[in-house]
Amino acid sequence: MADDIEDEDFLLSQLTAEEIAELSEIIDPDNELLPASDRLPPQTKKKPTGPYDRQHLLEHLRKEALASKVGDDYTPFIKQKREEVREKKKENTAPAAKPKNYLSEFDDILSEMDDDQLAELAQELGIHGMLTQDQSRGDITASKVSSFSTQKLNKLLSAKGNDESDHADLDQVIQSVQEDDPSLTDLNLNNHPLITPEIIHQLLTALEGNTHVTKLSLANIKFNDDHAASLGSILSDNRSLLMINLDSNRLGNEGIRAIMKALVDNFTLQEIRLCNQYSKGGHRIEAEIGKYLEKNKTIRKLGYSFTCNGPRMEVEKWIMRNIDLQRQRRMYDSR
Repeated sequence: MADDIEDEDFLLSQLTAEEIAELSEIIDPDNELLPASDRLPPQTKKKPTGPYDRQHLLEHLRKEALASKVGDDYTPFIKQKREEVREKKKENTAPAAKPKNYLSEFDDILSEMDDDQLAELAQELGIHGMLTQDQSRGDITASKVSSFSTQKLNKLLSAKGNDESDHADLDQVIQSVQEDDPSLTDLNLNNHPLITPEIIHQLLTALEGNTHVTKLSLANIKFNDDHAASLGSILSDNRSLLMINLDSNRLGNEGIRAIMKALVDNFTLQEIRLCNQYSKGGHRIEAEIGKYLEKNKTIRKLGYSFTCNGPRMEVEKWIMRNIDLQRQRRMYDSR
């Protein structure tokens, strides 16, 4: 210990006055009890301008702030009372445009319907608040129904803008998927009014050999458990799909189980959405979702309305793990 002190004294004796001053500015003694002002000598060589005056400093800062212009949309500060600002805003506010009356398109159709046809329309559209208790149970005779469901409802849907011209040609879409068209990468059939369970089966059959579709959106088309079983077998071998949207369909626990089970053998899918389904799920199916997701290393987004906190937290843990794995791969590839 004495030798170390002697070596330090010898080294310090070899330094010039300027080097000692520079060294004293660099060294910060590691002593928490020592005030910061005493750890280092004063760093400024500027002479004090006078005694500290708080009010004078605030006035100076205020003048500097009002004089400075920051950004292109700078507006000078004007001291006003709250009532004056409100009156000025009312003067500058343009009159709001009148909303378009979309209900005028249905006037001709609705005016021709009687009470029974309106009740049946409410049943078809799921507006049960318009129905009585007997009508909700379906106590509408066949003689009163006539041809409303097939003709008037189609006409009403076309008036809403849901006709064939607003949607993809299903035959052409299925043919493009079956032929593995390279230009078809985003397949969106959300809310298609003309799609049927048979057409969904045809689409899934065509999708088996497709290698270019990366986004598959089939929300609100009555996608059921049978379709989910077919999609599950496709996901086990598919290596091109990155996102699937099945929100607002008729999936039960069996359909959700078939899809999630297929993710164990899938190594490319990154996002899947299963919200707002026919079945409300439960702890058992939600726990199975976490079990299957544990074995998947690519899913980074999962849309599902959990009812139990335990499975939800388990799924969040695996999602965060997959996100972190993707970050590590990205950093490794950037080297």
